[in-house]
Amino acid sequence: PELDEPARALWPENGAPRDGAFVLLSTDCSTIRIVASDLWGLLGRFEQLKIVVVLQARNHDEVTEILGDARLARDEVVVDLEAELGASFEIAMRPAVVLVRDGIVSEGAVVRNSHQLQQLLETLAATTGEEVSAGSSAVPTST
Repeated sequence: PELDEPARALWPENGAPRDGAFVLLSTDCSTIRIVASDLWGLLGRFEQLKIVVVLQARNHDEVTEILGDARLARDEVVVDLEAELGASFEIAMRPAVVLVRDGIVSEGAVVRNSHQLQQLLETLAATTGEEVSAGSSAVPTST
């Protein structure tokens, strides 16, 4: 399916890479720090992909704490205090990743650690012509 609002507003239009992922994090999830700890390195490794990190939190104090733990700048993350963006993907569990190919949602998966996230991003990058290893052990879920 195509991206729904408000996710569509965050995705690039003509001329920009249209393959990538939404990484959905929530401060309500106990594994957020496991996935977020290596996120900074993964963002740099997959620069050919558009990666939007969405952090669902109850307040700005939680956002500041997670950003510090993950070594991410505030402008590298979309903060979702109302849980609207995360809900638009209809994936209840977090952390999760939603893969987008050519602006179309192709798959969603719950990720329990940064290695599973890396595998999904490698698979997506491989389909866009980048030479990386494929394979994924993440838990797929319907989108």
